[in-house]
Amino acid sequence: MDAIMRNRLKYTEPDYSQDWEYTTNSTATLVTKYIGTNTVVITPNKIKRRPVVLQNSSDSYSGVFTNNKNITSITFSDGITFTNNSMAYTFSNCTSLTQAPEKPNSVTSMADTFRICTNLTQAPNIPNSVTSMAGTFFYCTNLTQAPVIPNSVTSMAHTFYICYNLKQAPNIPNSVTNMAYTFYSCAN
Repeated sequence: MDAIMRNRLKYTEPDYSQDWEYTTNSTATLVTKYIGTNTVVITPNKIKRRPVVLQNSSDSYSGVFTNNKNITSITFSDGITFTNNSMAYTFSNCTSLTQAPEKPNSVTSMADTFRICTNLTQAPNIPNSVTSMAGTFFYCTNLTQAPVIPNSVTSMAHTFYICYNLKQAPNIPNSVTNMAYTFYSCAN
């Protein structure tokens, strides 16, 4: 056996079960919840030698990071994707989150992604693939800077709802057809 083959046989993957709840099939690893205690989190791009897919949520209770009060910063490793290309409620009620991660270019929905992230001050870049930003920054009370809104976005209902520290409204592209309560209670 040559040295390269011996090194491959010696490889031991980290035990991700200490930090992540997940299931693995023949093509991917579906991560359903972060259960670790780190405040600065980097998502693995592979678990069990399969690409990681983060599960989104249809409500504000069951996203991968939803309701985690400890996380301050998250970095997505290259290759991370989301089920149905949706980040719905992914960070909802992560009240300690101060730094938002860059999103995968495959994401089309950011509905309620940062809902009630009260310590988030600066919005992340929004990929050109996103069509829904409904409620994206809902009740992000310390948000001061809005992102550039891509021309692909059609829904911005409640996007900056009760973001009363927002300093300046972003330019709204002509593609947006729903702006119900977009800037409700934005005093500045």
